[in-house]
Amino acid sequence: MKKYSASILLSVCMLGFCFVRSQDLTEGKVPKMVTEAFKKKYPNTFAYEWEWKKREQLYEAEFMRNGDKYEARFSKEGNWVSTTREINTQQLPKSVMDAIHQSEYSSWRLDDIEEHSTPQQEQMYLIEVEKGKRNVYLYMMPDGKMVKTSTKK
Repeated sequence: MKKYSASILLSVCMLGFCFVRSQDLTEGKVPKMVTEAFKKKYPNTFAYEWEWKKREQLYEAEFMRNGDKYEARFSKEGNWVSTTREINTQQLPKSVMDAIHQSEYSSWRLDDIEEHSTPQQEQMYLIEVEKGKRNVYLYMMPDGKMVKTSTKK
């Protein structure tokens, strides 16, 4: 019986480990290259939470700036990969709002809105719209051009 109990416990622990997608870290557990890259990109900013994103192999820093929540992601080598800022409809450019109002999603409710930036793309908006039980993600440029739509984020 002890053999079975130990095997079951080990299996459950291994199964749980496999499903861990991220791990919260203290800043002291984050490689120095990563924290230095964060401080260089966002001087005078405190990251209140660090995570290791296992599947993406990235470190993520969460921080507040001018009342907005940000998440910045860095590679293990300290290279900045992307930043996401949670915003509201008033912070969307007028051209994006106009494009939504002129699209097939004009009667849909705007839910979550994020501003994304990467080294390759300075700014893009990810807007979740919903109607009833349907959710669609709109990927839009600052000029209002819709790049793509998706039912998955």
